[in-house]
Amino acid sequence: MKSDSIQRLSERFPECGQTLGFIGELQETMTELHYQEFVEHVAAIGFENNKPSLALLTPDVLATWITHMSHGTRVRMENLETAVLCGLAEGQLLIPSILVRCHLEVAGFAAQAYWALNKFAGTGDQEPLKKYILESAYSSAMAKDNPDLIATEAITGVYSAQPSVMNAIDALQKFYDVILGKSPFKLRKLYSQLCDFSHPGILGLRGFVDVHGQHRDGRRLQYRRQEMLESADAVNLLTALMLSMRGGHACAALMHCGEIIVEDDGFKYTKADQASGAFIWKKILQHPQPFA
Repeated sequence: MKSDSIQRLSERFPECGQTLGFIGELQETMTELHYQEFVEHVAAIGFENNKPSLALLTPDVLATWITHMSHGTRVRMENLETAVLCGLAEGQLLIPSILVRCHLEVAGFAAQAYWALNKFAGTGDQEPLKKYILESAYSSAMAKDNPDLIATEAITGVYSAQPSVMNAIDALQKFYDVILGKSPFKLRKLYSQLCDFSHPGILGLRGFVDVHGQHRDGRRLQYRRQEMLESADAVNLLTALMLSMRGGHACAALMHCGEIIVEDDGFKYTKADQASGAFIWKKILQHPQPFA
């Protein structure tokens, strides 16, 4: 069943019908993947020379982190998608563009967590994963400029500086490069374009500007409070949202479909099985509009 926002956008921009259909079906698919209750196991954080570290990585702590990263990125993306579609249906461009940028960041962090688990599955080396768990689950952007927040624990639960957003965007690019051979999508370029709407510059405000003809020294322009959403902008933004949804939801689902196996001498993590991988490929990455 189409949401009210998708229905209104389909009527206003019929050229977006196929993309909107995919977005709606993907949203329905994600509702089938329920959020299960889980036990949050507490991680033991140690300090050596005022530098924090994850003292011990146990299967329970890893399972807690995986669930937070998988379900946390999903719930962020789902709420952002609703807001983007509602904003576009109301004729807005600025706010939906900023929110698509946020969605792309979340999708990137889902990809980054996915690759961290893949590396652990291949090598069994816990140290890089322990470092990333601190950065992704126990971090704050404020710690980057004020490391004392970590050393003094002035903010409870801050044990690391937040990882770079661009590293997250690159992780999502890597995901698409791997599954498509060589991805035609250039996510850094897309992210830069979306930044034009988030930053206090002129380029992202064209929807608020009327052109009133030509003056001998240039164009006559006038800002207005009511925004104008053009067809081309709707097409581009919905395509960007669809791309972010595909990669982000796929990575979030894949990491949660892996398995933690406890052995006599420790534990390991195995990637998603063939059936889960096939479901994600068919329902999230390929259906109903396959990649060219």
